[in-house]
Amino acid sequence: MGLLSNKVICITGASRGIGRACAIESAHQGATGLILHYLGDAETEAEIHTLKQDIENQHPSAKVVVVPGDIGDRATSAKIVEVG
Repeated sequence: MGLLSNKVICITGASRGIGRACAIESAHQGATGLILHYLGDAETEAEIHTLKQDIENQHPSAKVVVVPGDIGDRATSAKIVEVG
């Protein structure tokens, strides 16, 4: 069992860099739910969906949800809470 076993983790800026590394490590540590947030621009959309697929392939029990938008926007924040 990992440190994050049976936990749902929300990672903002998950498309690259530290956010991407945190998403991958959270899955390795047993998180059963990952909410991957990104700004929603076309450039990062492909990256975030590739990350989602990679995590699901390596950790089939993990449920991965992608939420685009500005984290400072109430609708985006509400969506993150809703899916979590």
